[in-house]
Order: sequence, then C-alpha cells, then structure tokens
Amino acid sequence: MIKENDDYSLGVNPLLKWKNLKTIIEISAERIDQKTGEVQNSKRYYISSRDESSEYFLNAVKDHWQVENLLHWHLDVTMREDDCRCRVEHSAVNFSSIRQLALGLVKKIVIMRSKTEKLSVRTKMLKAGWDNDFLLDVLLQ
Repeated sequence: MIKENDDYSLGVNPLLKWKNLKTIIEISAERIDQKTGEVQNSKRYYISSRDESSEYFLNAVKDHWQVENLLHWHLDVTMREDDCRCRVEHSAVNFSSIRQLALGLVKKIVIMRSKTEKLSVRTKMLKAGWDNDFLLDVLLQ
C-alpha cells in the first residue's frame, strides 16, 4: 500500500499522477537458458486501476506473455521476420504490420487435412502463395 509520506524513487507520488490507481504489481521472474543453464532474474512492475488478488494479476500477466510469445514465434518462424533486412525509413514497421495482418487472416481460415488434423499456419501460408482461389478466400473472409 502506498502512503502519503513514502519516499518515491521517481520523485512523483503515484497517487497524484494516476487518480484511479488501486494496485502496484511487482512480479519477480526467473529465466533459465536451456542451452547454457544460466539463470536470469528480473522484476517487472505494473499498475492497475483494479483491486484484485495477486493470483489474478499473475495469471493476467502470464496470459499476456503467452499470447505475445506465440505471436512473435509465428512471426519469427512462419513469417521469417528475423530474416527481414528492411532498413529504409518506416519500411521495417510497415512490413511488420503487413506480416501481422497476413498472419491474422491466415490463422482465421480453418482447413482440415483430414477429419481430425488441421493445416498448420505455415502450410496455409504456402497454399495462399500457390493457389489464387485460396488466396482470395483468405483475403475476402
């Protein structure tokens, strides 16, 4: 809980800066590099206007990072974003936006290889490149 007379490292009383502030969250995280075994500890801070349990906030943060990591994994692996060498003006941001849009469109299309097996995002991307009718289905969905 924040008290009026607490010493603030930023020189600003958070209660004055954010009128609806209810919670300041500190999450300690430990990451272990699977190749080297090196352990990295970090702390992350969040603010919220909600008054919830620590478990609620921990689950919300985990859910956010799970979605974020999955998005970046698809952008890196499926869309090969790390191989992009766009460096001129806003081209990197523009191409990233196009890749995210394309990924979102392709993920919405559900195609079954068999009755139980869905096509992967990568396969659907390749199919959109080979099959103009499928590409139109993706774009016009």
